Amino acid sequence: MEMMKTITAHSRLDADADAVNLRSTSPVGRPHPEQPASAETFPRDPTHVHGLSLTYLEGHRIVACRSNHRITRVYDILRNQITQARKGSGSLMIAVTAPACGCGTSVTAINLAFSFARSTTGGVLLVDGNGAAPAAGSLLGLAPLSDPPRDRHLGGHVRLDAQGVRLDLLRPACGQERKPPPHQLADDLEQVRQVLQPAVIVVDLPPMLGFDEAPPIVAAADVVVLVVAAGQSTRAEVAVCQTYFQPHQTVQVVLNKAQRHGL
Repeated sequence: MEMMKTITAHSRLDADADAVNLRSTSPVGRPHPEQPASAETFPRDPTHVHGLSLTYLEGHRIVACRSNHRITRVYDILRNQITQARKGSGSLMIAVTAPACGCGTSVTAINLAFSFARSTTGGVLLVDGNGAAPAAGSLLGLAPLSDPPRDRHLGGHVRLDAQGVRLDLLRPACGQERKPPPHQLADDLEQVRQVLQPAVIVVDLPPMLGFDEAPPIVAAADVVVLVVAAGQSTRAEVAVCQTYFQPHQTVQVVLNKAQRHGL
């Protein structure tokens, strides 16, 4: 990941939109006074704490759990820009998506979650929202879910520890053979918000174009991080993605797979 941009949500992309705006506060979650009956079915505590190998993580480009890594600064800038632009209180939901496959969404989402975990009180939750092709587990060195629940989209709940940097992970309970309705993930995330009450939720989503799961979460998120790949993503794809953004949302565009420029 080489650079970040802030864009304003509107119907089409401005022809000359190329401004870089780097902007930090610590979001603190607020408890919800009531919970729906359906929330009682969601597990409040993770099944166990899973220690992660820093060597394995770095081999898969997951580095933001280490404050001294040269790439971590890029994710910290993105984190600070998001937190300074946030509005309101309660859990901050960040949807990380891309126009198409292969842009680096999962790597960006995991690193952003670890960056928040190093600096945020109140807990950070990483959600792998790509039920058809989940990637967070393999990038973190976790075994596949052995017996996922069949009554909801989100299944395995585990607490991750990377040498003292902790965050919670929720993984999808289904694959291609058991694809949930498009709005099921949004419903599950609302349960997560009310039961776990994290300060920050980072959702790793499938691409926006050609997948039905991403738009409902993008519409419900406080912040959208759109990951575009240099030499791959087109201006037309970004313009279509922008039509899904809400006027109140903060939208960050991350240019990935670019050549180094000294940031």
